[in-house]
Amino acid sequence: MNTQTPARPNNNLVKAIISILLCWPFGIPAIINSQKVNSLYDSGNYEAAEEASKKASKWSKIGIIVGAIGIALNVFISIVATFIVLLSEL
Repeated sequence: MNTQTPARPNNNLVKAIISILLCWPFGIPAIINSQKVNSLYDSGNYEAAEEASKKASKWSKIGIIVGAIGIALNVFISIVATFIVLLSEL
């Protein structure tokens, strides 16, 4: 019988915080799942802790990607709008 406890999963809190700063709708589930990891692990529910860690990572990645795309799109639109204004003044 294997009595060795598994390693504590990463709670991905830093990624969740970055995610909530970039795109809060996806950052909220990332933060919630991130906060569940340690309490689930400490209560001995190792599989649920691992699942919460995976969910926190997934939502963090989605939030960071969507946020980065949104920022890039905003910069692109601002540059195009600036050129349109400059060209219309000629």
